[in-house]
Amino acid sequence: MPTSSPFTPDLAHDSDIWRQVVAAMPRLAAYLARRFPDRHGASAQDAVSSAVRVLLDDLDAGEVTFADARAMFCWLGKTAANKLRDQLKKEHLDKRREVVDDGRIAASCDAAVAELDAFRHGLSAEERLVLDDWLEGKPVVATAAENGWTPTRVATLRRRLKRRANGRDAGCTA
Repeated sequence: MPTSSPFTPDLAHDSDIWRQVVAAMPRLAAYLARRFPDRHGASAQDAVSSAVRVLLDDLDAGEVTFADARAMFCWLGKTAANKLRDQLKKEHLDKRREVVDDGRIAASCDAAVAELDAFRHGLSAEERLVLDDWLEGKPVVATAAENGWTPTRVATLRRRLKRRANGRDAGCTA
C-alpha cells in the first residue's frame, strides 16, 4: 500500500531489501502459478519480473513510497497478480477467431425465425402470449398477474409449450 512516508530514506539502494525481493520472486511466481493454474501460456515469472520493473521505475520517479517492507511486498504481489490477469485477458482476446459471415449465419437466423413463426402459428392465443412473455424473460408470476391467471396455469402452459417444441406433444389441450 503506497503511503506518503517511506519506511527507509534510501530504499532504492538498500541491498538487504533487494536481496529479500530477489529471494521472494520465485516464491511469488510459484504462488501465482498455483493461484492461476490455467494460464494458457501466460507466464507467472514474466508477471513478477514486470512488477519488479514497475517498482523500480516508480521508485526512481518518486511516484511510490511504502510504510514498511511488508507493504512493499504486498504491493509487489498485487501488481504481479494484476499483470498476470492482464496477460490472460490479452491471451484470450488473441485466441478468439474472427467470425467470417459467408451467408450461413444469416441463413441460419432466417431458418430459426421461420421455424419459430411456424411453431407460433400452431399455438392458441394464450399459448402465444405465454411464449412471448417467456422469450422476453418475464417470470411466471408476472405473466399470471398481467393476464388474471394463476401461476400454476402459466407454468402448465409453459410445460405444454416445451413438450410441443421438443416434439413430444401431439397438440393436446388443457
